[in-house]
Formats: sequence, C-alpha cells, structure tokens
Amino acid sequence: MSAEINTKKVQENAKTPGSDSKEEVCSSFCLLLALGVTLVLLAVSIGIITWSCLEVKKQKERASRLELASERTCREKEKLNQKLRFFLTSTNFSVRNFCPVGECQLCPDGWFRFQEKCYWFRNDTELNWEESRRFCQNRSADLVVINNPQQQAFISNLSSSFYWLGLQHVDGSWVWIDGCKDTLGFWMDDVNPLGSFAEVLAWRNLTDSWLPTTSSTFSKVVCEQQAFNVSI
Repeated sequence: MSAEINTKKVQENAKTPGSDSKEEVCSSFCLLLALGVTLVLLAVSIGIITWSCLEVKKQKERASRLELASERTCREKEKLNQKLRFFLTSTNFSVRNFCPVGECQLCPDGWFRFQEKCYWFRNDTELNWEESRRFCQNRSADLVVINNPQQQAFISNLSSSFYWLGLQHVDGSWVWIDGCKDTLGFWMDDVNPLGSFAEVLAWRNLTDSWLPTTSSTFSKVVCEQQAFNVSI
C-alpha cells in the first residue's frame, strides 16, 4: 500500500515540469499575439487619422478655390455692371472711338488716361470758356476738374501753353463745375483777379499757375471724362 502511494507521487512529480513549460509557452504566445494586435490597431488608427487630416486639407483647399472663383465672378460681374452703367449714362457713346479694333479701350481713341480719367487736348485752336465747355460736352466730357497736384502735373506736361479749368467764382467762392469748392488754390501771387473763370499757365510752377480771367478770354481746351471701365 505504501509502495503504491509513493509510485503515484513519483508520477505526479514527473508530470509537473512539462505542464509548467506549456503554460509559459502559451503565456508568451498570448502576449505576442496581444502585442501584434495592438500594433496593428495602432497602425490602422494612425492611417485613419492621416487620411482624415488629408481629407480635411483637401476640403479646405477646395473651399478656398471656390471662394477665389466666387470673388473673380463677382469682380467680372461688377465690371460688366460698370460698363452697362456707362452705356446707359453716355448719350454720345461711340463704338468706333472706344472699340476701334473690336476690343473696347478705357478711353476713346486719341485720348490720354490718368487716375481713372480720360483727357483730350485741343491745341490747334483757342476758345472762350463757354465755347470750350460746350465743345467738351458735345464729346460726353467737360472741362478739367483738378483734384490733386499729380493730376495737374500730368495735364500741364501734355498741354502746350495754357488751358481752361472747369472752375468758376460763385457767391464769393471758387467752385468746380462738379459742385465741389476748390481746396487747392494754386493761384498766381503776382497778378490781381480779373474775372470769374480760371485758366492754367502750364509753364509756371505747379502751385503758382492759376490765373483768374473773364469768360471771353481765349484759351486752349482740355476735356475730361470718366474712363470706360474704372475697375480694371
């Protein structure tokens, strides 16, 4: 009886080392498997996040392109509206003058452009103030209104000698033909006022070149009108 018990103990002791080895192998395998699954899931997650970021970037780029396209469309629409307003308000618009080669220009043929205005110089003859203004109005323009020194410098450089301004003395103030009071006052210091209209002596200093005179004085003509498409 005692011999049988000892035999069983010996058999049980003999099985224990092999059993522990299998459990260790199983545990290592499970650990590696879990680690592998974790790495796969991590790689998939990184891939999804990267793809999402790229998609967001693409959507932003598409939205930016659409916004730019919309802005261009709005600008083109405004240009067309400006052209339409010009056609509707210009009683003497000439396709031959503005569009001599099939494509419309900013200014009529033979006119000069500066600061969104067009200028036409008639240096071959001299007219009084009223005749000069009618001459310009018959061409959908008017006498020159000086808004800044740069504008007068441009005109004076192209004019041969002297020219009329669209400026009158009204109720004690010098007023431009567009209704604005003059704020520049480039009057000559060495002369006395002689009348209620003004001309420019182009050869004099820029800020000392306006001469008050009567409407019956004869002077050169410079006509001014708005450029055809001011938004270009």
